[in-house]
Amino acid sequence: MSIGRILLVDASPKGERGSMPRYADLVRTALAPANVDRVRIALPLGVSSVFGARIGTWIQHAWRMSVARFALAGREADVYHILDGSCAYVGQWISPRRCVITCHDMIPQLQAEGSIPGREPSPAALWVMKKSVCVLSRAGHVITDSENTRQDAIRLAGVKQDRATVVPLALTREWCSVGEIVRDPAESPLILHIGNSASYKNRQGVLRIFRRIQEKVPAKLLMVGPDDKGLRQSARTLGIGQVVEWRENVTDSELKGLYGSAALLLFPSLYEGFGWPVLEAMACGCPVVCSHAASLPEVAGGAALMADPSDEAGLAAHCIEMLTRKETWERYCRSGLERASGFSIERMVEGLRKAYAACGS
Repeated sequence: MSIGRILLVDASPKGERGSMPRYADLVRTALAPANVDRVRIALPLGVSSVFGARIGTWIQHAWRMSVARFALAGREADVYHILDGSCAYVGQWISPRRCVITCHDMIPQLQAEGSIPGREPSPAALWVMKKSVCVLSRAGHVITDSENTRQDAIRLAGVKQDRATVVPLALTREWCSVGEIVRDPAESPLILHIGNSASYKNRQGVLRIFRRIQEKVPAKLLMVGPDDKGLRQSARTLGIGQVVEWRENVTDSELKGLYGSAALLLFPSLYEGFGWPVLEAMACGCPVVCSHAASLPEVAGGAALMADPSDEAGLAAHCIEMLTRKETWERYCRSGLERASGFSIERMVEGLRKAYAACGS
C-alpha cells in the first residue's frame, strides 16, 4: 500500500519520558523504513517549568501553535500525522484531507462533563479543548488506541464513524522476550502498581484494596509513579505504611525487571484510553488484576481477573486467589503472554497504513 511522504507532528519535547514520546518513537519505529519525517513543535525540555505549572502550560501551548504554523507550512507531505490529539489544535494549518490525528483519550472532555473525576477545566483550558475538538471533527482521519476512545471521540468531538479507526498500541520485541516463567508467587508476594497522580488512576483505591489483601496474605506493595505525601499518609492511616514501597523515575529496563519479579499487577483504574501497564505486565509474564473500566477489557481480554473499580472486595479477592492458588497464577501467566503477543508491531503498521490511505478518500 503506497502512501507517499508522511510527516509525524510530535508535540512532546525531545528527551521527555512518558506515554506521548513513547508513542511517537513507536510510530516512527513501526513505519521504518517508509518515507517518514518527524517535526517537533514543543519547547525544549524543562523550559516551561521555569515559569511555574500554570503559566508554563500556556507558554507551551503558544509555542506549539507558533512553531506549527510556520514549520508545517514549509514541510510538504502527503499525510500529516498529529501524534497527540490533545494538541490537535495545531492541525488548523493543515488541509483536513491530509490530516490524521491520534486521539489517545478524551479525558479533559470527560472530566468537564463529570464522567470521571478531575478538576473542573479553567476557561483557558476549555478554549484549548474547543480548538482541539474542532480540528478533530474535521480531520481526514482519526486514529484511536481503543474502541472505547473511538466511541468517546464520536460522541464528544463529533468525529464521523467512518473517519475513525482503532489502531491498538504495540510492544516492541524487547518487551516480548520473556522466557519460561519459573517464580512462585507464594515465595515473593510482591504486588505492583504503576500510575501517576491523576485521580482517575485510583491510587487511593489501590491502598484500600491492598489493606484487604494484607488481612489474608502477608504481601508487599510497590507503588511506581510520582511520590505523593497524601498517599503516604493514607498508607499510614490504613496501617500498611511499613509494607508499602514507593519508587519514582523508573526506566523501561527497571520496569521490565519489576514486572518480572512481581507476583501480580494491581490496576483498578477508573478510566484508561488504553492501559500500557496491563499490556506490559502480560508481556513480561506478570498476571494482572484490573478493573473492567473503559478500554481495559479490550486490552486484557480474558487474560486478567477483572471487577468493577468500585468493587474493592472483589478486586482484593482476585489478588488473594492469584497469591494463594498457583494453578490460577500460572494460568494467567500463560494467557497473559498469549494475549500480549497479539499486540504486534506488524498489526500496528497495518492499521496505520489503512488510516493513512483512508485520509482524503
